Amino acid sequence: MDSAGIASSLAELVRVAEEEGLAGLRVARNGISVDFRRSAATAATTPLVPASTAEEPEPEQASTAPAAGGHELRSRLVGVFRRCQPGRDRPVVNPGDPVREGQLLGYIESMRVMNDVTADVTGILDEFLVGDGEGVDYGRPIARFRVG
Repeated sequence: MDSAGIASSLAELVRVAEEEGLAGLRVARNGISVDFRRSAATAATTPLVPASTAEEPEPEQASTAPAAGGHELRSRLVGVFRRCQPGRDRPVVNPGDPVREGQLLGYIESMRVMNDVTADVTGILDEFLVGDGEGVDYGRPIARFRVG
């Protein structure tokens, strides 16, 4: 696709996201990932603009250490958190289970696409901080781990 085609496609994605009232959008194709994001304070009044373009897609979550110890996994997507694989009734993992870095914990469903949520540390899954089927936004804590 040439640069005019890419610009046209990006403009269309921004238009659709604004029409749908989305706070953000991520598209990944052929090794290229593009994120569009608006802060909650400006989402209602500020047009959506490209935040970044990357050669490799970023992971679907970010993490920070909580003040009270342990480790929290935070959402990098807006969507609905799912603990079960599509078409299955059993959660992928449960609180108390040992997990390793990169292990699948669940999914964030965004625009009818299931995006993997993976552990970014090795440890014990203490608890999920959101329920199955609960909406998540950027930066919302999803799970807490004991590391060590």
